[in-house]
Amino acid sequence: MSNIWVEFWPEPTKESGSHAQMSTQKVFIEPDPKIINQRFFDSREAAQRFAKKLSETGQVARIKADG
Repeated sequence: MSNIWVEFWPEPTKESGSHAQMSTQKVFIEPDPKIINQRFFDSREAAQRFAKKLSETGQVARIKADG
């Protein structure tokens, strides 16, 4: 059986580059591990619902699984 969890953190507000660059591309920067929270789930569906709610509140969320 594999573990399923959601990692989440606040959406970064710091932007760099010119206005033209910001409108055409987004660059993902891995957050500081100290600010990443985790929550474990029994099913992928439950993790997806939780991640969707987080994204609606301005958090960044990603679903991970091992195995």
